[in-house]
Amino acid sequence: MSSGRFKRTTHLMPSSVSSRARKRGRGNEEPPAAPEPSIYKSGLEQKRLGKSVKDIATSVKTTFEDIKKLVTTHIERFGTLDKYMRGLKHQVNNNIHVASMVIQNTVDEFKATSAELQTFVQKSTEDVVLATKVHMNVDRNLHPHVLKWTYWFSITWMEWLKKFEV
Repeated sequence: MSSGRFKRTTHLMPSSVSSRARKRGRGNEEPPAAPEPSIYKSGLEQKRLGKSVKDIATSVKTTFEDIKKLVTTHIERFGTLDKYMRGLKHQVNNNIHVASMVIQNTVDEFKATSAELQTFVQKSTEDVVLATKVHMNVDRNLHPHVLKWTYWFSITWMEWLKKFEV
């Protein structure tokens, strides 16, 4: 009457034994004989761990206070740097403004000088032509020579004025 399967035999263990103990094959074994030394050791270890936790808490508090001091110090330093940078910015802006005013004044002075020079050149041309006409009327023998010279002068002078954009 065997069906080809093996039957599993189970050992009956009391319910007080854990499943791990069943798997390991242990039965109702007694815990270690002397619990007092382990309690003593755990008490010392708890004191040591408690002291370590207190030391860590103190260290964290101290470090946190140091960080707060650093933040305060850095805020003060950044405030000082910000004031310094704003001062530099104002100085640079003032220097740029002064330089632009100097350049503008120089350009204005150059324009005024250029206008004066242009007026002077035109006046000089008119004076030369007028002087030539006066001398031509005084001496009729010079008339052909002066006419050539006047023509040459006025053409050359006008080309020079155009060349230098006066």
